[in-house]
Amino acid sequence: MLHKILFLTLQVLLLPVGAALRVTPVFPLHEISESWPESRGGAVDSVNLLAPVNGTASAPFVVEASPDLLREMTLRISPAAGPDGTLPPETFQLRYGAAGPSGQERPLDDLDVLLEENPQGNASFLPVWVTVRVPHDQPPGTYRGEIEVRAGTHQTRVPYVLVVSPFVMPNPGELITHVSLYQSPEAVAWHYGVPLWSDAHLEKMEASFRMLGRVGQRHLNLFVYPDAYFGNTASIPFRMENGRPRPDYRHAFRYLQRFGEHAGPLDVLSIVVWSPALPRRGNVLPDKLEVAFVDDNGTFRPGTLPMYGPPETKALWTEVIDGARTLLRELGWNDTLLTIGVGSDLRPDPDTVKFFRDIAPDVGWYLLTHGRGDPREQGDRMEIRSLKSTYYVSPFGPFRSRSEERPALLGGWDNEFRRISSARFGLLTPTRPLINYRTTAEGILEDPWRGLTGLGLDFWSVRAPDGRTGSPLGRHVPGWPRMHTNNNKALAAPGPDGAIGTTRFEMLLEGIQESEARITLERVLGNATHRRRLPDGRAAEMEAYLKDRVNHRYALLQEEIQGDRSLWVDAETAYTRALQLFTYAAEAQRILIAAGELKTPGPALRTWTDVQGRRIQAALVGRGPGTVRLRLANGQEYDIPLTQLSEADRARLNPPTAP
Repeated sequence: MLHKILFLTLQVLLLPVGAALRVTPVFPLHEISESWPESRGGAVDSVNLLAPVNGTASAPFVVEASPDLLREMTLRISPAAGPDGTLPPETFQLRYGAAGPSGQERPLDDLDVLLEENPQGNASFLPVWVTVRVPHDQPPGTYRGEIEVRAGTHQTRVPYVLVVSPFVMPNPGELITHVSLYQSPEAVAWHYGVPLWSDAHLEKMEASFRMLGRVGQRHLNLFVYPDAYFGNTASIPFRMENGRPRPDYRHAFRYLQRFGEHAGPLDVLSIVVWSPALPRRGNVLPDKLEVAFVDDNGTFRPGTLPMYGPPETKALWTEVIDGARTLLRELGWNDTLLTIGVGSDLRPDPDTVKFFRDIAPDVGWYLLTHGRGDPREQGDRMEIRSLKSTYYVSPFGPFRSRSEERPALLGGWDNEFRRISSARFGLLTPTRPLINYRTTAEGILEDPWRGLTGLGLDFWSVRAPDGRTGSPLGRHVPGWPRMHTNNNKALAAPGPDGAIGTTRFEMLLEGIQESEARITLERVLGNATHRRRLPDGRAAEMEAYLKDRVNHRYALLQEEIQGDRSLWVDAETAYTRALQLFTYAAEAQRILIAAGELKTPGPALRTWTDVQGRRIQAALVGRGPGTVRLRLANGQEYDIPLTQLSEADRARLNPPTAP
């Protein structure tokens, strides 16, 4: 009924403008491409937003008009009014969907890049994305408002409905879902024409770090040598001291320090000392390893070192591992897990495995592989063909073929060992990038190592200094890493001063919310004591829902049926079932909080910078006329004048609403 009322309201609102401005709300998981007007696919009755408390939601509408009108189009959003309060306009962000910066290699024609300013193009239609970030203390309920679209003498209003579910989304640093997005700092430096690892480069990286912070990123790679597998240059170069090479961690320290200021400390740091792209014949490595050297002026040059393996190389590579330990201590990241790698389907040869085991017996490998080993093996590591792994990424999960029994409640993720599901096959397809960033991370129970990995954040196409074009990965590797490159799978695009979001990034955020809700629900269903606190018949109802959900995701995981683009049949069903998941999860969350196993999330800490460049970690807990109230980690609260905050922080507090 609600949908029908809103549809009639929308029709009435559109009547005065005739054909001058045509507005069509679109289901957020439907692709909006350059050919969208041919079908007007994904059309729904209103802009429908669904988010948990402390969560986020995005949904688009499309404005059709003459290019002249679209170029002068302005937008204004009203407060969202509900029975127990309102959400002010600054809670929302309005952005325009666009094809991205000119010159980018774009194998897809979807309008997925979200711009804060009207792109001023010559098209006859323009997508607009509405994004809301619900405060941590917002009362649940249904909120309504409208968006005014004005162009010249023409105007119309688009109604929107925001349903805030009672499930409270954890802050990024408290997520159980594990998200690991690969980075290409080189692509950022090359795009903006700044020296690699310079202050200017790290400033351009801050936008990427903030995006990583929003998804709870807790893993990064550092490279000891230029790696063709990932397309990265050496973030750990060497310098000559007294005639011998020494690893130089100064650039890595500044890089990780800046990351920590915006996204928090890492759970896992991988020092990449081996990869499938190392040149070799069979498993025989060359005598020399190509590395980068840096001088006192910060100038990089290529060079070589003796390949690790012989006894005389142990001292240098012990220093490499010890330098990584020192790096973590200097950052204060005492709980960060140090790994080496990266392993893959092509394992390091036994001599390499033994070499690093001898010099660092407590450090395991970071493994990307189809091989399983024994997931029931206990302890901190799992052995796969003599390779001890502490960080294991499996692209398939525990089930691979359709002949195997479909998982039910636990979704197959009830293994003891830390395992991460990657985004291959069904979760990431070449032609449907949006639909697969929802419901991807299917975690279970308390284990924080479930989630999504294998995606590039800022692997956008760029001209390298040597004149080659294409993204770093796309240049080198014809295999599966290409799926994350060339800007068709990257979650960000280059903006004026750093990475800007895409619709895929927003859908990833919503997928993480659904993952957290599912994990919360299954923690209760998997515990006999907690189950008894549910009303009669409720546990069976919840399990039936989960079985249906898991079977659907399992179907999409199959290679032979990747073409199935449906998500719960249609847009209305998808919305209804997502709401049902959050409703169930809220019940489970209350049980876990009452049992002392969860805390209600409060406002998230983040880095604030004043006009003098000083930084603190604090949470935003209130706003007054010209001030903000910040709460430090120790609980103390202070009212800070807006004039004392940096320009970037003031802009973040008042995001553009496409005036």
